[in-house]
Amino acid sequence: ALGDLTLTFSAAELSPEQNALCREAALSAAITVHDRLWDDGLLSEEMTQWEKAKVYYDWICENCTYDFEAGDASLSHLPYSLFEYGTAVCDGYTGAYNLFLKMEGIQCMALSNENHIWTVADLDGSMVHIDTTWGDSGSQPNDYYFAMTPERSWREHAW
Repeated sequence: ALGDLTLTFSAAELSPEQNALCREAALSAAITVHDRLWDDGLLSEEMTQWEKAKVYYDWICENCTYDFEAGDASLSHLPYSLFEYGTAVCDGYTGAYNLFLKMEGIQCMALSNENHIWTVADLDGSMVHIDTTWGDSGSQPNDYYFAMTPERSWREHAW
């Protein structure tokens, strides 16, 4: 059982009705991906939190493209856009990734500076920084931005 999750969106300018529809669609799409990954054996009970987090990291990097045209009110700021259109900016990437981690019971939060947002997660007892946006910087997921130490993350994007 996945339990209860609450999604809040703040970057895009949506009416309460639009917000509710985007929230429901994003959660439904995330559950579909989650279930497919489990059904396909890419995720299993024997895996560590680190291994599960890496599967989701790779999935996002392989299934999303950075939206260089996004304005401040763009849906690309939301996890919804990542699932619906395959495009996002950093808060859309981070929101979708954190949703996946929370579905697995992994403690995580978003951390931001003036220009960027990424994930901080507790994977198997170690606090690590994960930047799915910058990890999606080439034709293959860039593992340099997965499970960074706080020190390395600070060098990449001080907060």
